[in-house]
Amino acid sequence: MLLAKGIAMLEITAAIMGKSTTIYPTLIWDNDRQILIDTAHPGQLPLIQKAAALEGVLLKQITDVVLTHQDIDHIGSLPAVIEQADYAPRVWSSDIEKPYIEGRKRLIKITDEALANLDLMFPPETPAAFRAAFRKMLEHPPHANVTAQLLGGGKLDVCGGISIINTPGHTPGHISLYHHASQTLIAGDALIAENGKLAPPAPAATLDYERALQSLKALADYPIQHVICYHGGLCSGQLNEQIAQISDGAAV
Repeated sequence: MLLAKGIAMLEITAAIMGKSTTIYPTLIWDNDRQILIDTAHPGQLPLIQKAAALEGVLLKQITDVVLTHQDIDHIGSLPAVIEQADYAPRVWSSDIEKPYIEGRKRLIKITDEALANLDLMFPPETPAAFRAAFRKMLEHPPHANVTAQLLGGGKLDVCGGISIINTPGHTPGHISLYHHASQTLIAGDALIAENGKLAPPAPAATLDYERALQSLKALADYPIQHVICYHGGLCSGQLNEQIAQISDGAAV
């Protein structure tokens, strides 16, 4: 979905754990740079390529990949995106998330307890081979080198300007991004969307829920016309007010 010149929300739908799931990476581009923000689940490169092509962008010409954080549904197709590119794209993340994305540290949410309880997450009819392959993927997730660091408070002076906002809580080094030209917040998992309205991140999937809410106060200075939530998609209308209520712990 094209939001404004040079920015589109991609819609990636596939069956995950026996359930249809949709996530929303973001594509930002101009004549010089093509930037993909988050890379979906492992094995979803063809879906990303198709979604980008619908916006008139060839994924093989991607120049930059930005990762909001380390979760596997955000880094899953990173190696494949890099491999298919005509020229090696820059890969950006916060310094805190870097060792996890590079595979030097175990993904923080893939704990021994999570792996021990993995079978409880599958529908009973799930084939044993799929269960085994899924476990192996979690134990040895896709990884790639991060070649450039994003600092909270910094700005990329490309594609109409992209500010970097530290929003820790969901993971320790989570970042969100603000595209100045379209006044769009790319929230990553700092927020979710429910029926077109903003909501706080899911507590069960958030390492430090109170910190995640407090992080949203960093968004107050940005005039926001659109929010792209990786889970839930696009929100518009009184967004700064909604974010302020969520960050204060109030119901929206």
